Amino acid sequence: MGEHVRKHLADLLEHLKEQVMAMGVHVEKMVDDAVRALIEKDERLAGEVIDRDRETNSYEMRVYATCVDILAREAPVAKDLRFVVSAMTTATELERVGDDAVSIAKKALTMDENAPPEAIEALKELSAKSRSMLMTVLKAFASGEEQDFEKVIESDAEVDRVWKNIRRKVRSAMMEHPEKLRDLEKVLSACHHLEYVADHAESIAERVEFVRSGDLAKFLQE
Repeated sequence: MGEHVRKHLADLLEHLKEQVMAMGVHVEKMVDDAVRALIEKDERLAGEVIDRDRETNSYEMRVYATCVDILAREAPVAKDLRFVVSAMTTATELERVGDDAVSIAKKALTMDENAPPEAIEALKELSAKSRSMLMTVLKAFASGEEQDFEKVIESDAEVDRVWKNIRRKVRSAMMEHPEKLRDLEKVLSACHHLEYVADHAESIAERVEFVRSGDLAKFLQE
């Protein structure tokens, strides 16, 4: 492969990386705003999050288009090929994060009252941890560094711990405040979507590790 061809491919891969990162930042902000809309019962903000789903889909299509163009025109191999395939699957996971944000935002539109105080802290904690995990995996996607991948895997265990604790607290609140049952059910569902965000981040991390190592063993075992 000539120097000019290698540079052209490198430029295309860098552009692809930037597209995926921009999509990740976009959906992370959707999650943050959706949780804020739910906590504050902000119907305007919830509507904005729902409307932004169209932009999420547009991001995904642009990533796909770039990947197809690279595969068709550049015929990448080895690590470059793994990176392109990983970018496509990462975009799919990020689109699902956007869907989770929309689901949370829709709950903000149907809350009878503001989220109960005991639920607000749970929402804030799980939102912060899942979004941090998402941003860490985006950093791993951009850097390809093994330590960034390992941070994501460690964070997932913490998110699982927080999620189990939140379920216990919210279910206890349901028994103590049956008059708030409908709203607490929506809060619990929103927390479940935040746990899904962490799951999507872990899935992206596995793809990042595949790009780095080329090792399929982990995937074949699952």
